[in-house]
Amino acid sequence: MLLCTGITAQSGILHGHFLNYDVRNGLSNRNINCLTQDSRGLIWIGTEEGLNRFDGVNFKWYLSDDGEGAIPDNDVNHILSTKDGKLWVALAGRGVALYHPQTDSFIPVTWESPNSSRLAGNVRFIFQNNDNNLWLACSNTALHEGGLVKLNPEDLSSTFISDELKISPFHIAKDPNNPDLLWLAGSRFGWYNMQTGEFGLENFQGDGADKIRSYEWITPTSDGRFLVSTWGRGVIEFDPQNRSWGTPAVYDRNEVYTAQRNAVRKLVPKKGDTYWVMTADAGFGEYNASTDQFAFYKHDDTNPFSIWHISGRDVFEDQQGIVWVGMASGLSILNPYVQQINYKPIPIGSNQNDQHFKFNHAARIGNNLVISASYANGYYLLDPETKE
Repeated sequence: MLLCTGITAQSGILHGHFLNYDVRNGLSNRNINCLTQDSRGLIWIGTEEGLNRFDGVNFKWYLSDDGEGAIPDNDVNHILSTKDGKLWVALAGRGVALYHPQTDSFIPVTWESPNSSRLAGNVRFIFQNNDNNLWLACSNTALHEGGLVKLNPEDLSSTFISDELKISPFHIAKDPNNPDLLWLAGSRFGWYNMQTGEFGLENFQGDGADKIRSYEWITPTSDGRFLVSTWGRGVIEFDPQNRSWGTPAVYDRNEVYTAQRNAVRKLVPKKGDTYWVMTADAGFGEYNASTDQFAFYKHDDTNPFSIWHISGRDVFEDQQGIVWVGMASGLSILNPYVQQINYKPIPIGSNQNDQHFKFNHAARIGNNLVISASYANGYYLLDPETKE
């Protein structure tokens, strides 16, 4: 079906045109942890084996064995591009790294932890407060330890703050009403008061609370609420002012609760009450907060323009509205302006195998428009009357 937007939903299934990348066509590693776009428009991709920069045509790898000025660690958890043009990289084992575009090199930033040397280097997320200070979420899920690091981006001085409540934070969000309060999602859900230095817990206590393995992400809404992504109970609304929870929104309604289902990693605003949703067990799709309905893109082995497999890691929408999806199997790029047309694979041994076109070449055969993709051994066929 030809779509003006490239996206359609029916019975919980979405269809779209994806361009896919993995180690065979540019990435240093297919396990993608995080994605962002810098002030120059370049896309940065953090993997388990190296940081990748993509200009739309070519990938450039940044690896720990690159020599002087190399990134300190290959396992990248998060990337923050700040308004002043700096790029901060959160690493799984070596603190954070500050990227200098002028020299195309990195400056390592580390600190000491009073509890665990392993905790000191494992940074899951970087948050910039209104005063420009950086707050780093440090976590060691194996030991159920955590903490925060307050980092001055000018002189790189830092203060480690031990998390006595063992929230073990993965993500940080500011409170919409109290400028002194940071909300933390991790092994537990809670807050930190930057003025008093106090931590507090506000874990979900409703139906199926014991199936929540972790609180993954906090997405603010326009009316001052949070949509909290959980591993095990889907998306749960939280009111930070009243400290109250809503009812979990789940996509797998199996009567047997398990923490391996409804594993939502992240919500990103799309339009109105609709959000891009990234999950570990159902892949990438959309969530409508008004109806609590989910819909997902599905992988199709016969279609090279379907999304990669289901285990999702990160998603963001760039300055042009193109959606970048990081999976455990590679990078999928969804362009909503690309028209989606049904894919027709060519059977092996068919005479049509000899008709090779360049990728995206269009030709009219009778009343049909054929758009070819020779590298995929198939083509797209558009009927101008039915638009299918």
